[in-house]
Amino acid sequence: MENLLSSNEIIFMTYNYTEIKDLMTKFLTLTSGTLVISIAFSEKITKTHEADRLVRMLMFSAWSLLFMALIFGGGSVIYIAAAGGCVVYKSVPFFDCNVNRLNLGSVSLGMLAGLSFGIALLCMAISAGRSILLSK
Repeated sequence: MENLLSSNEIIFMTYNYTEIKDLMTKFLTLTSGTLVISIAFSEKITKTHEADRLVRMLMFSAWSLLFMALIFGGGSVIYIAAAGGCVVYKSVPFFDCNVNRLNLGSVSLGMLAGLSFGIALLCMAISAGRSILLSK
């Protein structure tokens, strides 16, 4: 019976692990969909071949930021999975099993992913707005 989880570990697995994992999984789906749709419809939205240099730079920046958001979000999922593995198995390859540090790393990467996503959306909005203003 030595493998029973402590109350802190039960709370972590019940709330932190499941909530962060679900949130980041949905976030990765949203971000990858936004990236694919923005690339697919970039010609219709900003008329890339006719756009000025700033519009093209903003769209490239937005796509780069979305890609970074995917990387940060994926890192967040890896860290929270490692934290969960540390709680359940007491060891995980390639990670020091400090659950609090892994949880903090996951949350921090998730926040960076969200920030990258938000700035990317802002870049796309400015790019589309500038493109519309210049086309008139």
